[in-house]
Amino acid sequence: MRARLPLMLLWMAGGPALLGAVETPPPVALPGLSAEALAKLEKDETVVLKSDAKREGDQAKGGGTVLVMVKQPAEAVWRHLTDFEVYPEYMPRVAETKTYLRDGNTVGVYFELKILWKRITYHVLHTLNAETHTITWQLDPAKKNDIVESIGQFVLTPHGENRCILSYNLTVDTGMHVPGFVEDFLLRKDLPNVPKAVKKQAESGGEYKK
Repeated sequence: MRARLPLMLLWMAGGPALLGAVETPPPVALPGLSAEALAKLEKDETVVLKSDAKREGDQAKGGGTVLVMVKQPAEAVWRHLTDFEVYPEYMPRVAETKTYLRDGNTVGVYFELKILWKRITYHVLHTLNAETHTITWQLDPAKKNDIVESIGQFVLTPHGENRCILSYNLTVDTGMHVPGFVEDFLLRKDLPNVPKAVKKQAESGGEYKK
């Protein structure tokens, strides 16, 4: 039987039906950012609002919120975020994606991650809101997944001319035995790397490759 492992800083959310309904977190309130945080974003620095990882026995839980400034309008960044088939070219750890469902503003995508020698697969239901430039996601409980829970969100907030702030929020719960080095990859080191990758992809006009 394949061991279940947690998702990484990724953009998958929700959890299987056996965990009960998962409430999607509200968008990060950017107006509440401190002057210090905004100053860092203006300097092209990454801002980590929250980064949390803990272990309960051999099970790992954690997540956080990371912000970056992207020197592109929100509409341009949105096109990259919603082009799921291109994720393997620039998203950390993503080896393969396949879109298997499109129904209104819901998009189902199969993901395969590569973490060192391990492969982790799962299916994600994304809810797209083009008006607010927000993507929320949850695991598809009707599909087989190697992870137990991961809830997340991308939010693009216009900031000045031809710029926007990208916020990336992720919460994961492995629910299974996970080696410490895997936890470190998923819940700490890789968390800022996803929004950084999106920033590079958007600012390069899609030319950036990992």
